[in-house]
Amino acid sequence: MRIIFLKIILGVFIFFTIAFIVWYSNVGSENLYYIEEADMYIKTFPERETTIIAFSDKKINKFSDTLDYIKVYKGINYGTGVLLDPNKKDLIYISGNSLIEEESHLLNYKIGKEISLRDTAYFECKKEGGYLLKAPYIEISFSLYGATEKVSLKNRENIFYTKIKPIK
Repeated sequence: MRIIFLKIILGVFIFFTIAFIVWYSNVGSENLYYIEEADMYIKTFPERETTIIAFSDKKINKFSDTLDYIKVYKGINYGTGVLLDPNKKDLIYISGNSLIEEESHLLNYKIGKEISLRDTAYFECKKEGGYLLKAPYIEISFSLYGATEKVSLKNRENIFYTKIKPIK
């Protein structure tokens, strides 16, 4: 009886160990997005605790040192927002608390000043709550945690974000 009990305990331990390894090793998949308003491609390359967000005016296939990218922390406590000005395509504004600036790699783009929602140069607060972007800005919001990735777009006409689906 004792041997059967030990085999059951060992089997349960092995099962949970394998399940944990499978769960922990799943960092998510690479996704490519096209931002029509800015005529720009964005591709995410997830890692265990961070995600690389690459920017290009051409379709992005593989990760390489020739890409322009920023590296951000992922997790529930981190948020990343990117503001783009379609008239100044080489300038990227960052909002949120997740940028790892020393690991970012920008050749054709520059990071502008960090933006907050209270910055009236970029946002107009509405009386009913929320805010609108001022022309000509576009905001892309990244929610990254575990293997989950949600990318949303906010333009000048809408208080709410619109989820963007990856392209194939």
